Amino acid sequence: MKRLGGQTLDIQSPEIVSSVAKGETFEDTIRTFEAYSDAIVLRHKIAGSAKLAAETASSIPVINAGDGNNEHPTQTLLDLYTLYDQLGRLNNLTCLIAGDPLNSRVIHSLIRGLSLFNNNTVYLLSPPQLQLTRDDFLFWSARGIRIIEISSEKDIPGDCHFWYWTRIQQERFASREEYHDAMKERFIVTPKLLNDYANKDMILLDPLPRVGTIDPAVDADKRAQYFRSQIRNGLYTRMALLALLLGMA
Repeated sequence: MKRLGGQTLDIQSPEIVSSVAKGETFEDTIRTFEAYSDAIVLRHKIAGSAKLAAETASSIPVINAGDGNNEHPTQTLLDLYTLYDQLGRLNNLTCLIAGDPLNSRVIHSLIRGLSLFNNNTVYLLSPPQLQLTRDDFLFWSARGIRIIEISSEKDIPGDCHFWYWTRIQQERFASREEYHDAMKERFIVTPKLLNDYANKDMILLDPLPRVGTIDPAVDADKRAQYFRSQIRNGLYTRMALLALLLGMA
């Protein structure tokens, strides 16, 4: 927003620093921000909060910057742009997505985004306990995207156009013990893994932060695009989205 010449009102932990701490409802907080702002960008720990905010603040745009373990649309916009920029298309792709399909809002949104284009195949690499719910698996499969679940690095296909690595998210687990059990089976990108299973023309993405996802030794590999292009594209695509929603484009 500042790159576009605007200003921001930054509210961190509203349950502590705002009237929420005094018992104000979520809806009233959103109505207050609506009166102050031309747009609201909301990241919230509860799934469905962005939808509720958009229904409440009916006079201004609400951008979902991540709601619990549900969706993260702006991350997917920048990821799709990065794929198009690097690969030249968004259809007929074979991809590997690794990490936590059960809880990752980034994975949920990326599958949704890829389902909008024809003939895409997604391999989901995760520990068995972190696979998509059966409802999600059937829902996305019915929308035309081919989903193949794998739980071993040995099953990674050699013809992937891109790998997308995500962290196993401690905050999504009911207990520390469950998280540590999942971490024992996590997958890490190393130079050896790339050499053994990746082709020379693929690209590697990570929405960051990388917490037990990619060995820093991989950063020098030209296929690693998370620092080279993915982060910068996030700035530009979010500027474009704001400009479009605020009538500046």
